[in-house]
Amino acid sequence: MLGIQRRSGFKAAAAAVCLAGWTSASGQVVLVNETFDAYTSDSEMRATWVPTVGNGTLPANFVDETSGILTTDAVTFPGIEGQALDHVGGTATNPGMVNQYGGVIDQLNGLQPAFQAIPSPTQNVSVSVDIFESGGGNERMTLGLRYIDTSGGSVVTQNILELGLYNSVVTDPTGGADPNFFAGTGLGYRVILFGGFDAPLTAQPNYQYFQLPAELDRPTDADTVTNIGDVGAGWHRYTALVEPEQVTLSIDLWRDGLRNTSKTPDAETGIRPGDPGVDATVTWPVRVTANGFNSLRLGGPSGVTSPGVGAMAFDNVLLQMVDAGAPSNDVVIDVSSGSQTQADAGYPTIATADSVTKIGAGTVVFDAANAYTGPTLVSAGTLRVTNANAVAATAVTVQTGGRLALPQDARLSATVAGLSVDQASGGGLVDLGAGQLVVAAGGISAADLRADIIAGRNGGAWNGAAGITSSAAAAAGGSRAVGYRIAGDGTATVSFAAPGDTDINGAVNVFDLVTINSSGKYGTGQPAAWADGDANYDGTTNVFDLVSVNGGGAYNQGNYFPAAAAATGAITAVPEPAALSAGIACLAGAMMLRRLRWRGRG
Repeated sequence: MLGIQRRSGFKAAAAAVCLAGWTSASGQVVLVNETFDAYTSDSEMRATWVPTVGNGTLPANFVDETSGILTTDAVTFPGIEGQALDHVGGTATNPGMVNQYGGVIDQLNGLQPAFQAIPSPTQNVSVSVDIFESGGGNERMTLGLRYIDTSGGSVVTQNILELGLYNSVVTDPTGGADPNFFAGTGLGYRVILFGGFDAPLTAQPNYQYFQLPAELDRPTDADTVTNIGDVGAGWHRYTALVEPEQVTLSIDLWRDGLRNTSKTPDAETGIRPGDPGVDATVTWPVRVTANGFNSLRLGGPSGVTSPGVGAMAFDNVLLQMVDAGAPSNDVVIDVSSGSQTQADAGYPTIATADSVTKIGAGTVVFDAANAYTGPTLVSAGTLRVTNANAVAATAVTVQTGGRLALPQDARLSATVAGLSVDQASGGGLVDLGAGQLVVAAGGISAADLRADIIAGRNGGAWNGAAGITSSAAAAAGGSRAVGYRIAGDGTATVSFAAPGDTDINGAVNVFDLVTINSSGKYGTGQPAAWADGDANYDGTTNVFDLVSVNGGGAYNQGNYFPAAAAATGAITAVPEPAALSAGIACLAGAMMLRRLRWRGRG
């Protein structure tokens, strides 16, 4: 069950907070997807993340509003991605301020919550956040998720879940019997006021800490636990998955997708050693009440703000409903502007994923060999592939507003398990650049592939707004195109090509002319494909295709593909078309003779 309500007068920053009610290909419903990058001022941000106090039912005092500000400070927050929310700490007012999504909640006076998220047998609630911690410790600062009800005239709070930093001594919620209990790290969570709990719990987990990898503990300090001092400064990703009868919490130190065995990055790759996964996770049998959650907040837990000795900031807040059975392995990559590598976005490699969705107007560069097999959806912005195996095991769907791109000036042959390009209302776009995509057997039909290419061809300019095109072909001014071939096993290859390169092997020569001739379709009006010599995509092979071949200037000029190494920015020089004149004349004569003989059989 999911109900979404909007408070009267609530100002939505549509470019910054996505996407209430948005449903992905895998079935998740994104309620809040916040990167803070689209806001132009603190006041604009605070119209969405409204300063409130205590339990979120009252506006903050004006003097407290400086406790939540936008920042781009890469010195204070190394590794910051665009803008983040700097919650600069406590103020003189008690209780301190939090920034609550959607504003003050007071149902009795018409101030409704922005959402209501209730886990069910078919959908769970998933929330994650990146929090920067400077390595100093002694902080109380969290992302909070809870339910707030004022409809009866008094405040009722249920289902308090918090992820972040705390600084108190805690008690084992299992009464000392559970090995997952761990005290003293400072990096923790809170799960209280839920509906009930089961063994091994003897109490609901109130301010507990993650059991972090023992390999990260400094041998020079006095203790044997891994805590904030051992980990040091960094952005860490917290995640919680709430099912009706249990809560799973995890932390990914340095948001690198690894269970780290050292905090020192490799000198060459810049990646810390470790195995794919997270650094700590725990599942507690705690039952959520029937009301679920309607409040999302950033700041001091329950308004008790403690800044400690360093800086803290929040970024990449994601709240969504996810299908039960495929809960936390749906990857959503949001790049609102500019360009990030997949490592920059928090995924150095994607080994497993039930789905990967690219949103935001910016570009994410898949430059690693990813092994995940779930579908990939390019919903907005650009997914740029620079590794041949970046999407080798996934079927990619490019939606309207999305773009899949290969390098323009360097040769890359990338494999993809399937390809679908949305052409409705402008459509999605695949830009091959100077490369090619090899689509696995069954991954696209010949008819769909040809239709996508014709849409991208745009009359021969190769700058269509939808379909499959090539920026490198467009830059070549008509001497290059996009070609394709379907192998006997159904594997489809679509490639930057020169007209007449029937087998798209990078050269136009006499073997291509023989292929065109032997197809038997020249001048007959029979339906023809690129492999039959249909270079201008009019569906037949005739003298106009030979003119296109001649104009391409690649005949007998050797390999016209750009180098596979780093690009220089230049397209391979196009030779004068005279090089093919004799060949064209010979071919035209042979084809005409063949055509006359074919007619004579009648």
